[in-house]
Amino acid sequence: MKIEKNIPMPARTTTAGLPPSKYGTVMYEDMVTMEIGDSVRFDSKREATLACNAMDRVKRKGHLPANAKFEQRPVVENGQEFVRVWRTVID
Repeated sequence: MKIEKNIPMPARTTTAGLPPSKYGTVMYEDMVTMEIGDSVRFDSKREATLACNAMDRVKRKGHLPANAKFEQRPVVENGQEFVRVWRTVID
């Protein structure tokens, strides 16, 4: 192993293999435009949880109002089970 000095590190161009986003969360950046009462369907609870966590990070960065909240619930429609995330507000 050879230690090398003065090699500049390239700028980060991707987030987890995805292009950069102004919100830092590429997969769920469309959720920032959701209005109260809007919802998004996810195939798994894990993906819905990841989306809610991403929106919490976006809220902490100031790109969403402080009272914005995203809640998830399991839903069964036409025999299919999935998870839906709604944008709500904190009371």
